[in-house]
Amino acid sequence: VLSAWLDLVGRGTDRLPAGLLAAAPGSAPRWPLPDTVVDRLLADPVGWFDVERDNLLGAVKLAVDWGLDEMAWELAAGPATYYDHRCLYQDWEHGHRLALVSAEAAGNVLGASMLLRGLGQLHIYRDEFDAATRTLESSVRLCQDGGDKRGEALSVAMLGTVSRVQGHYGEAAGLVGQALAI
Repeated sequence: VLSAWLDLVGRGTDRLPAGLLAAAPGSAPRWPLPDTVVDRLLADPVGWFDVERDNLLGAVKLAVDWGLDEMAWELAAGPATYYDHRCLYQDWEHGHRLALVSAEAAGNVLGASMLLRGLGQLHIYRDEFDAATRTLESSVRLCQDGGDKRGEALSVAMLGTVSRVQGHYGEAAGLVGQALAI
């Protein structure tokens, strides 16, 4: 069931306007439903996410409770584009924090770095720049440890956003340049 949810979240996200926080897929299994069923369910992807909000968080909790750290982080990170478009910061944070505990306990570097990046974005939206910096720096370190160049570049670019918003334009330009080099 969780594998079907994960597949639906991915397909639903693909039907939304693009977002920078879309998670690169991990290794959790996906169980695709028939295309006719998916087309019916996701004819209005925002409407589907709206209806399934509580169930999505319940799926994250279930994955955490069952010790499925990979499934948990992917289910938590998958709806980030939806949460971003709808400004559903509490749902976003709740799912990410649940899954982060599981990912960290399991030593899941990719999952933890992705979730930290999502939480860093939330801190930016809330003007919590010190927390954003700490969270994103943690994400950068995990990405470096795990060899995730794309994740590292995104996290460094987001640190550039923090610097830019705080008026540190030279530092911001340096971080964006660093991100591009990565």
